[in-house]
Amino acid sequence: MANDKKKPAQAPHKPLTSIDFNQQDNDIAKTLLDRAPQDLVFKMSFVGQSQHLLFNHFRQLISEEMKKQGLDVEQDSLLGLFAESHAAELREFVFTGVALQHLFHLKELEGLSGEASSLILVDIWDTLKSYIKTAEDQFKSQAKELPTMLTTLEKLKDQQKIKNEQEPETK
Repeated sequence: MANDKKKPAQAPHKPLTSIDFNQQDNDIAKTLLDRAPQDLVFKMSFVGQSQHLLFNHFRQLISEEMKKQGLDVEQDSLLGLFAESHAAELREFVFTGVALQHLFHLKELEGLSGEASSLILVDIWDTLKSYIKTAEDQFKSQAKELPTMLTTLEKLKDQQKIKNEQEPETK
């Protein structure tokens, strides 16, 4: 049979530890990506006009259902805010549900893109390093405020404790 061609065997995943990143041995980004074959999934996401279209769909549905109940979204600003917030929640419910139903593991993505997973991992590693450094730098820049914040929290906690002790118990 002409269609009985065997696919060439794919090379096994090359552990990230075998890729030279010229970094520390305890690099958290490298550690995370070493787990990529087991832990890394790619989630699809609807962006752009799709977000707007589904939001408008749900906002219209909510407005129509509210009119059936004698409530006019156009006449009451609170009802308008209600419709908008619920339309956004319904949109997120749909898109999140669809995205969770269609997760791609690294090997599946490699099969779709034809790109070697090691190239994808290097790009992800670089992005991880950048975001980790940004988060660390942000925290470090605010760390000098920690003693003041903790003192304020402790005072609030003490004030709440005193307030609770002063209030009579109701049963």
